[in-house]
Amino acid sequence: MALEKSVNEDDHVYEQDGFKIVISKAYDTDYNNLEIGWVKSYMGEGFSIYDTGKSGSCCDSGCGGC
Repeated sequence: MALEKSVNEDDHVYEQDGFKIVISKAYDTDYNNLEIGWVKSYMGEGFSIYDTGKSGSCCDSGCGGC
């Protein structure tokens, strides 16, 4: 994950609540079930990515490792 200054023609762009998410064509996978959020905890803060379409040990907890 990185901050980009430009968007390529073949990138997928999603916008919600004033934020744009750009997914490169090179990483064109099933991202329709992704839930992206912002988490603050005692360890710091950052993006969390949870795949609502997956099931299994880690995915059920929303750790973002799926």
